[in-house]
Amino acid sequence: MFIYVGFRPRFGPGPGTSIIAAVVVFLTAGLVMLLTTNDLGLLTGRKLWLTAAWALAEVIVATLIGAWIYREAA
Repeated sequence: MFIYVGFRPRFGPGPGTSIIAAVVVFLTAGLVMLLTTNDLGLLTGRKLWLTAAWALAEVIVATLIGAWIYREAA
């Protein structure tokens, strides 16, 4: 949510900004962890890609809910 709040002045409020923030979170945190598990041999091949898609969907849904809850005082 901190990234969404930071992006909000530049991109405006709404679900588009929330999705951009979710992709940034996924690329900086989620993808790094997935690549680490691949390097360790814990997730490989099809399981890695399914986990990546699921993790990205989770982050997008979480930021959309957070953006819906977040309101600035008028």
